[in-house]
Amino acid sequence: MNENKKQAIVDKLTYIITHTSDLASFSIAPPPKYGMGTSSSPIRLIGDAAKQYEAVSGMLQNEVVWRDKFSKAWFKMSLNQCDK
Repeated sequence: MNENKKQAIVDKLTYIITHTSDLASFSIAPPPKYGMGTSSSPIRLIGDAAKQYEAVSGMLQNEVVWRDKFSKAWFKMSLNQCDK
């Protein structure tokens, strides 16, 4: 993976991390939106943060060596294990 793509992924992840939403906003937000994580530490993404999540997921899926490990199913499984 080239350095520009790595930096683009870092930038998108930074945006996602700093733009999570509260339950009230998440409940009324139109798609796309994603609710992930544990009952004690949920991550809710709406609007641009949800779009950035989709973009990062797509970028990682295009990388053969990362495709299985960084699938949406893997993220959900990993986040749900944090609650145990």
